[in-house]
Amino acid sequence: MTRRTFIAAVAAVPLLVRGQSVTAVIPERPALDVPKLLRCIAEIETGNDDRKIGRRGERSRYQLKLSTWVDRWTEHHDSHRWSTRVIPHYRTQCHGWYAQACAEMQVAWLRRQLSTDSPYWLYFAWNAGINRTKLAIRDSRVLWMYHGPASRLQNLYYDA
Repeated sequence: MTRRTFIAAVAAVPLLVRGQSVTAVIPERPALDVPKLLRCIAEIETGNDDRKIGRRGERSRYQLKLSTWVDRWTEHHDSHRWSTRVIPHYRTQCHGWYAQACAEMQVAWLRRQLSTDSPYWLYFAWNAGINRTKLAIRDSRVLWMYHGPASRLQNLYYDA
């Protein structure tokens, strides 16, 4: 390496300002494409069938439970009274725009809880729940019943 190429290489490296974190100058990985993630979730959960009802009463192409539906909508609208208006919508309109909006809120909530944009871990938590997912991450032990679908989603997400 010549002196000129060395100087050019050093000039290309961002400078750290005193007190600045190293991660502040490292380029970020590509942002999570939430619509793409939700398309993959819908494909795996129901094959994009909006009217499908799961074994435990989950509804829509995203297989949302009533508890998730109520939690996300009441959290979003910041009102306890809102749950009385949301539950009837779950039974009659848990498809289309309502389901899409609730699924987007659920992904945002999972991202905040897990501090990750990994499609694998987000879908793992979608099925296993937040507490089981945090334990799996902490202990580096994956529950195999959730690993298969999460791996499939990750493959779909990156291949699409």
